[in-house]
Amino acid sequence: MSDTPLEGFTVVGFESRMSGTTADLIEKYGGEALPAPSMQEAPLDEHDAVFDFAEALFDGEFDLVYFNTAVGTNMVFDTLQTRYDLDEIREALAEAVVVSRSPKPGGALADHDVSIDVKAPEPNSWRQVLETLTSDPQTAPLDGKHIAINEYGQPNEELNEALRSEGAELTRVPIYRWELPADLQPLKNGIRALIGGEAQIALFTSRQQVVHMLQVAREEGWEDALRTALHEDAMVASVGPVTSEQLEDHDLPVHFEPERPKLRILVQGMAEYAPEYFQQPA
Repeated sequence: MSDTPLEGFTVVGFESRMSGTTADLIEKYGGEALPAPSMQEAPLDEHDAVFDFAEALFDGEFDLVYFNTAVGTNMVFDTLQTRYDLDEIREALAEAVVVSRSPKPGGALADHDVSIDVKAPEPNSWRQVLETLTSDPQTAPLDGKHIAINEYGQPNEELNEALRSEGAELTRVPIYRWELPADLQPLKNGIRALIGGEAQIALFTSRQQVVHMLQVAREEGWEDALRTALHEDAMVASVGPVTSEQLEDHDLPVHFEPERPKLRILVQGMAEYAPEYFQQPA
């Protein structure tokens, strides 16, 4: 295999926070990166839900506390420390089972010296979380358990419904929401490049990127053209099952998904597969 298998390909990356790293990886394999940041994390204006969670935590009301993302975990701790002492928060969490969805929130918890009791395995989707919670002796059975869920951007209704069906009581703890980026021009440029054929690969690293891409395309009157391009001309690469499921739910194809949901593995695998994909007969 060539050291630069992406030579001659332009890749639209919808990643926002790590757009620079994504571009560097694409260029490492010889591709031209076209960053199209599609989202930003916006803190909520009011944090009543977080403070209500804290008071219930101090009262010992939660059996499990579930952390979804590093950003959300850090925001929760930053918000709580405006009112409470960190040691007090740690002591209260020690009385519950602390669950981490993936290594990223796990790292944020470690940064705050909070012990993690249960970790979901890769690919860290809600299905792995549910399977873990219903089988791990520290958490199962869920019937009658009270779970605090630190949300990321929007509720994961599939997980919430599945937990309720197991008999769990849920307390949602929203801390931020997803918004479109303040500057939409790079995102529009990326969409137009896919439609016009100037870009050949679309790279998605989260489910919300799919929603925002389609939202902007719809508002600009480009949705049908974009769908045609993604189905007929471009290669669509997805970081993992959660993102792939979102693409499929919106009737969009997934041509490549790596074995592990990691950015570097995604770009490397995409680079290796792209020449083969575009050599296939139409």
